[in-house]
Amino acid sequence: MARRLEVSTKDRIRKGLPRYAGILSQALQRGISEEDTSTITQSILVDILGYDRFQDITGQFAVRGKWADWAVKSGDTLHFLVEVKSLGSKLRERDLFQVVSYSRQHNLEWAVLTTGDVWQCHRIPGGQDPEQFFEIRLLDTNQSDDEKVEYFYLLSKDGFARDAIQEQWRRAECFRPLALARILLSDEILRAVRRALRRDNPGRTIDVADVKAAITRSVIRGDLYDSLQTERPEVVSPKPNRRSKGQLGPAAGSVPPVPRASLAGRGTAAEASPTAAVDPWKTDGKAWHMKRLSEPVRVAFERLIQALGEHVTEIVWEQSYYVWLRGRGRNLRVHTSVKGKLEIGLHPATEDEATAFLRSYPGLGLTPKAQAGYKTSPFIRPPLRPTFPEQQLVTMFVHWLEGENAAAHEDG
Repeated sequence: MARRLEVSTKDRIRKGLPRYAGILSQALQRGISEEDTSTITQSILVDILGYDRFQDITGQFAVRGKWADWAVKSGDTLHFLVEVKSLGSKLRERDLFQVVSYSRQHNLEWAVLTTGDVWQCHRIPGGQDPEQFFEIRLLDTNQSDDEKVEYFYLLSKDGFARDAIQEQWRRAECFRPLALARILLSDEILRAVRRALRRDNPGRTIDVADVKAAITRSVIRGDLYDSLQTERPEVVSPKPNRRSKGQLGPAAGSVPPVPRASLAGRGTAAEASPTAAVDPWKTDGKAWHMKRLSEPVRVAFERLIQALGEHVTEIVWEQSYYVWLRGRGRNLRVHTSVKGKLEIGLHPATEDEATAFLRSYPGLGLTPKAQAGYKTSPFIRPPLRPTFPEQQLVTMFVHWLEGENAAAHEDG
């Protein structure tokens, strides 16, 4: 019986895909509002996912004085909230933060962000950053109908009744690149690889540290490398500086520490000196939220402050989680994304101005992105490698803080 119901639900989903692809295509051509997009979204929840329009779906669901666009439930069990953005718009981290914050008020594990065409399903583990589980693109012909059907089934009324989304998540967790990378770097696997290498290379000295370094350097790269650094800092963090045991020391290849400038928080004028160091995490009794995040991000920020030295003339808090690094000419606006990445805004500048400036540093491979709500602070996300901040990155930030333009150091 359960199997037949699953087949029936998936058949209904498959038949509904072309119908709503046509509706969305026409709506996209004529341009529709967020409110009209929300109406189409409700119809998809009913016609494709199988929820009852009157019993299972609540519009403008109240969450502490604010409202989620749709709340989806079965009986008395609330499954997920849906945040709708206008058809054709780009889903942003600000939108994700909104639906995640609403969902956490009700201890929900899943949240959906949609434009009617794009459907993103995010998992919200307790006390951790949200993780995107899957994305459906109804109008994208490159995404197969089979994949769309399987993903929509996980959000359907029957899918939640059978706990299909949890089962699929557990299955996917087994083969996540990060999980596999952790296994590759476990002591048991490293010893096994060392044995195989010594067998194939008789007479050569190979120890476990060599194997770990080779795998970390040559096999695990890119975003996976950054994720390992965030979640398993012991795998990729540099060895501590023995001359300053217990203190932050520069990684190999990074700039040496520079004497700290006079740094002040909002309303303070504390002088930095060898006997009175400024804590960049706390000003006027307010602790910055990044201190509650991962150790690698905290260390990266402290290294950046240390490397910039006297080029940072002041630290100023905005609210309790954005921090400005003031320079003599311009400023850096530092914060973290919803996913825990370090973001550094270039202020004041438009996206075009930031792009022109970064063009002088092609080796960094950085592209500015518009920052929601701040037209004059496009941001970059430098990778948090063990050598962060690299010399060229520090040089670029120094030029920015001192107010030098791109042409000045392109010609020089």
